[in-house]
Amino acid sequence: MKPNPTPPVQPGAEGWEKKLIEELANLEHRQWVSWAMDISTKEKLSKERMSRWDNLIVTYYDNLSEEMKEQDRKWAKRVIEIIKPFLSSQKQEMMERIKVAERHALDKSYKKYGVLNYDYNNGVFEMRFELEDILSALEKEGG
Repeated sequence: MKPNPTPPVQPGAEGWEKKLIEELANLEHRQWVSWAMDISTKEKLSKERMSRWDNLIVTYYDNLSEEMKEQDRKWAKRVIEIIKPFLSSQKQEMMERIKVAERHALDKSYKKYGVLNYDYNNGVFEMRFELEDILSALEKEGG
C-alpha cells in the first residue's frame, strides 16, 4: 500500500498539533495494514475478521470513516504524549543556546561597530548604532 503524500507541516503553522495527529494517525493505519497483512498470512483468522479487515487493508487513511480514523488518532495522541516531554526539553535547550548566541553576537557588535546601547531582555534586543560608524567600518572592510 503506497502512502498518500501530504503537504509538510510548517513550523509555527496554526493547528500544527492537529496536523501532526493526522500524520501520525496515517502512519498508524499504514503500520496496522502491514501487521494485518503479515498476521493474515501466518495465522488462521476467522472469516468474519478477514471480511472486516479486507476492506480496511486496501483503504487509505484519508478514505476511512471518521470512526475508524478516530481509532488511529487515539494511538497518534498516545505517541504525542510520549514525545512531548522530549520536545519540551529540546526546546528549552535550544532557547538557551539562542540566548548565548545572541549575547555573543551583541558583544561582537559592540566591540566591532560601536553599539551605543543595547538592552538584553528575554531574547529581545534594542540596539542603537551610529550609522556613520557602521558605514565607515564596512567601507574599511571592503563592503
